[in-house]
Amino acid sequence: MKRSVGFLAIACLALTACGEKPAAPNASPSSAAPRLTGLVSALAGVRANDSTRERFEYADLTKIKQLKDTKNFGMVGSSQITESPKKLKDLLALDLAAFEEAVTAGKAPAAAGRLRGTFDSAAVDEKIANKAAKPEAFSAVRATGSELLYSSAAPQLDWFAQGAGSLAEDKTMAAHANCLGDVAAAAIGPIASAGVRIDGKDATTDLICLKAHSPEDAAEMKIQIEATLKNAKTSSGTPWSRVVPKPGVDVVGDTVRIVSTSAAAGTVIAAFAKGDIERLPLFE
Repeated sequence: MKRSVGFLAIACLALTACGEKPAAPNASPSSAAPRLTGLVSALAGVRANDSTRERFEYADLTKIKQLKDTKNFGMVGSSQITESPKKLKDLLALDLAAFEEAVTAGKAPAAAGRLRGTFDSAAVDEKIANKAAKPEAFSAVRATGSELLYSSAAPQLDWFAQGAGSLAEDKTMAAHANCLGDVAAAAIGPIASAGVRIDGKDATTDLICLKAHSPEDAAEMKIQIEATLKNAKTSSGTPWSRVVPKPGVDVVGDTVRIVSTSAAAGTVIAAFAKGDIERLPLFE
């Protein structure tokens, strides 16, 4: 398998090598800070640490529910929940459809989630207190007002806190947020991110952002990515031309951005969940 200059740049990011001292994990990006969006606000409510930097998911459930077809979104924002919505309602009196926003930080089992919306916190507390076999994702729960925090371990609930040292101040996360813009759903890792912007009734834009080591490396990666999207398949076997039909590819600082408006809504979110997006810089 051939590896491009873009992939080597990504490897430098992951290994913090290649002869250049990396910026501090929570240093502010050199470019302008991303404008305030739902995604940026969600990042600002999570403390930056090794676990939360590994994976972050955001979903504006109110906007997503307005679409006719939402199957590609899966459980983005609450992916550590393995139970079906029906089972979760039976077990914990928790109606996922009633929530307005979902955020997950980290990767299970080192993950924590936050749901925002209207729910009966007393009923949920009672069910959890009396349930001997709780779903693993709800081993620890904190319900206050319109906010429900949940995790497999109580200390991870403390990841959700406003203040200095948040993911919004992390250089890599801020670069992805700036690249994605005002999206209704996002999945972000150190190297790659995917997001969906809802432009109107059933009008959506899919975005993919790939972090390079520098603007120069991003410019080189852009050339490779354009060729890959035309001729290659994803790691799970789907032609990239079906995941992001008629893509536009540009460079935002040290990040390559792919934009497509032709695929079914949320296609890139489904591809991220399969691991395809993070493997995009590899090609044969």
